[in-house]
Amino acid sequence: MEDLGPDVHHSDGYADRAAELQPGLRESLSQRSVPRIRVHDTRHTCASLLAALDVHPRVAMRILRHSQISMTMDVYTQIPSPETRRALDRLNKSLTTDQNA
Repeated sequence: MEDLGPDVHHSDGYADRAAELQPGLRESLSQRSVPRIRVHDTRHTCASLLAALDVHPRVAMRILRHSQISMTMDVYTQIPSPETRRALDRLNKSLTTDQNA
């Protein structure tokens, strides 16, 4: 059987049921020709996108249901450097320009 990742149980009794969500995610990604990822990976993506959108870290912490800000910021969030951000903006512009040509 494929490893679908752990169930994460929080202090308030809430449980993320990755095994229940994974089949639907897998089908949705397959229909869109997107590489397979684990449900858990979407949490890291969410944290990084929230940081890139300048969402306050405490708000991101609540959205991700973390009990400590260090978990949100140190483990889940990847904040691009200004140089990386500029490079990605240039890449996005070139891809958008090529599509409209």
